[in-house]
Amino acid sequence: MSYTHYHTEALVIALENQGEGNRVITLLTKDYGVIRALAQSVRETRSKQRFGLQLFSYSEVTLILGREYWRLAGVSPITNYGLSLADQSHVYGLLSRAGKLVTRLVQGEESNPELFDEFKNACNFLNAQSLDDEATQYFETLFIVRILSHLGYWADQKEMPWLVDADLSQEILLQTADNQRNLIERINTSLRETQL
Repeated sequence: MSYTHYHTEALVIALENQGEGNRVITLLTKDYGVIRALAQSVRETRSKQRFGLQLFSYSEVTLILGREYWRLAGVSPITNYGLSLADQSHVYGLLSRAGKLVTRLVQGEESNPELFDEFKNACNFLNAQSLDDEATQYFETLFIVRILSHLGYWADQKEMPWLVDADLSQEILLQTADNQRNLIERINTSLRETQL
């Protein structure tokens, strides 16, 4: 039997161990949105795929559509953000919460390359910067606003266009800091309105 292979860029945003050596991996993909894929024997030390399937790894993946899960047929690691950010627990925690938020809000598989690029840009920015705890809080607020915007849950994007349109920078973090309280209130309202 011949299977169709699907190729895409992907970020690992959640992991769930299954059985002895398998793992169900939640991927934010460039072409297919959020998908759950089964990686067989990936937790075994002999697995070559494990290096490209760690939390917050960025890889090119080859997938086969299965009945219950997608199946990983191949992985080509590009960057392991999780490894490079592991010693910054506040930043690692931010990415974990963002991954959980995306998993919660994205229902079904639907391509959203803008969301993928946003998450990848956030990883690149965090990897290049050395943010203290306070700056990390501002970044998390900005990142959540951008996630909500890409998913259609942020109402008024014209009020502060820099929130979703401007490139990530220290200046944008300062603007976020100036609006922190208001933005957190609006984030909480948006999340309540999703009813998810």
